[in-house]
Amino acid sequence: MFLTMSIAATPVPLSEAKVRLSELARRVRQQHERITLTATESPKQSCSRSMTFEGLEMTLEILGYSEAVAHLRKPGRPGARRAWR
Repeated sequence: MFLTMSIAATPVPLSEAKVRLSELARRVRQQHERITLTATESPKQSCSRSMTFEGLEMTLEILGYSEAVAHLRKPGRPGARRAWR
């Protein structure tokens, strides 16, 4: 069993975002909310905290190094993948 993280974002039409930009920026910053700007109900741009984005970038970079990933998964290491009962 693995824990999953929700990556759902609140859709906001671009025309509405123009009027409420300060409020939306505050929600992203303070509440860690993800917002997707839409136009004609199609996603155009996603907004999230820069710290969240930087963390995702680092994770992807680390996962690109197979030796580092193998080292992190060694049994007995903190954070190593374990079988959950």
